[in-house]
Amino acid sequence: MKIAFFHPPAAQSAGGIAAALHSLKSTLIERGHEITPELRPDTDVAHFHGLWQLAFHKVARQCRARSLPYLVSPHGMLEPWAFRSKRWKKLPFFHLLEKPFLKRASTLLATSTIESNNLKARLPGQRVGELPLGLTGDAQPRYDDARRSLEWAPEEKVLLYLSRIDRKKGLDILLRALADIPLPDARLVIVGGGDSHYLAECRRIAAEFASTLPPIEW
Repeated sequence: MKIAFFHPPAAQSAGGIAAALHSLKSTLIERGHEITPELRPDTDVAHFHGLWQLAFHKVARQCRARSLPYLVSPHGMLEPWAFRSKRWKKLPFFHLLEKPFLKRASTLLATSTIESNNLKARLPGQRVGELPLGLTGDAQPRYDDARRSLEWAPEEKVLLYLSRIDRKKGLDILLRALADIPLPDARLVIVGGGDSHYLAECRRIAAEFASTLPPIEW
């Protein structure tokens, strides 16, 4: 089967979507399917990853003109907390463009039961499947070795922020909250990339509250 993948620009898909795409592509290719970045005459199905992309709607119209089925993986972008971010802009966009686009999809793919239930509530009658994000590799936890190699003390509490650094993820809120909470023997580890301006803002907040924040590793 030949599958065309479509996803947001790199800056918007860094982190979760990029990891999901890599894992899914690898699995599909191992099973003999071909993944392409565009529609071709021999494409069997299109798979859209993420939402809020005008370019997706142009491709979806092409799919419908060819009676070509398409799937949509929202990747959490319709979760209540995500939908509240810039709601003033998303709400009209959703009703004018996104909702018809999703309703015409053969299937929506959720990554969890929670997301599946939220999608069914927002889009009654739409077919929703579940495809959890896969983990590859056979590595097992080696906590003591990891602490030694990273020079973290055995008694330290490690707070891990693992995500794309974007305003809607709330890293600035986390930093301000941690500055008000005494956390002896703790360390904040921030793993992820994203918007450079927002990252610079978070670094400024960390510097401003350095005296009350736990040690931070970026």
